[in-house]
Amino acid sequence: MGKKKVALFIDAENISASYAKFVFDNASVYGKIPIKRIYADWENGSNKQWKGAIAKYSIKAIQCPCFVSKKNSSDMFLMADALEALYETNIQTFVIVSSDSDYLPLVQKLKEKGKKTLGFGTQKTIQPYVNSFDKFIYFAPKQKPQIEKKREVEQKQELKQQQEKPTQTTQQTQDNPPKQEKPQEQNLLQDSTKIINEMIKIIDALIKTKEKTTYSHISTETKKKYPNFKPKNYGYPTLRKLIYGKILSQSQKYKEKRKKSDFYLVKNSTKWSRFLLKLKPKALMRFHKESQT
Repeated sequence: MGKKKVALFIDAENISASYAKFVFDNASVYGKIPIKRIYADWENGSNKQWKGAIAKYSIKAIQCPCFVSKKNSSDMFLMADALEALYETNIQTFVIVSSDSDYLPLVQKLKEKGKKTLGFGTQKTIQPYVNSFDKFIYFAPKQKPQIEKKREVEQKQELKQQQEKPTQTTQQTQDNPPKQEKPQEQNLLQDSTKIINEMIKIIDALIKTKEKTTYSHISTETKKKYPNFKPKNYGYPTLRKLIYGKILSQSQKYKEKRKKSDFYLVKNSTKWSRFLLKLKPKALMRFHKESQT
């Protein structure tokens, strides 16, 4: 009596190519495998991982075009071919390589016709689907390389150390800059009121000239008078945050505007004040007299 025949069907969109050797080593125990087919939308780049295994084990690749976004069509093609093999060949054992429970009716039909069924899938495969097979073989969880394991341990240790550090700096507000260690920076902190007042004069002069000013212009003019000026010396990572914390948040004199990715400052004048500015001097004087009567 000849060796029993096996039909092997692989849902490539449901199973990783790294399990190919494991599948063929176990399936070949049940007999010769004349039918070896694998199903996927091969235009999808992620399925090309199977290219090497297809060549090595001489598997017939079946193109399963996907007509609906994120919808796997492999199951329909696989089931059609399996039923064809059921009725038109003398295959004794059918092997389904997939964790997809959509194949459960197919497995039940094969068993009704007296065929032996063998399944392969991951540990997450649902139990009713597993129970439908005569035998179901689970894939072992993938083992991560030792280098990756070591890196993971190091990252966890670093994260734990960071979490255990005192949270004193996180409790400081913008108006209370972190403690400075360098004497030069301590002197700058003591002189913060002076430089902020000078910065207000710079902003006024720039806005008077161009009706607005960018933070880069403010920085340039400030450094002309204070070459060693750095926002971080005053507890702020950027000039914009320094101006917001020390000027904008404490005064309604200016307001910030944005054009695309650029931020700039303008005078915070109301519609009423803009109306008064548009009046000619004589009209303004007459308006002032009338308002006092």
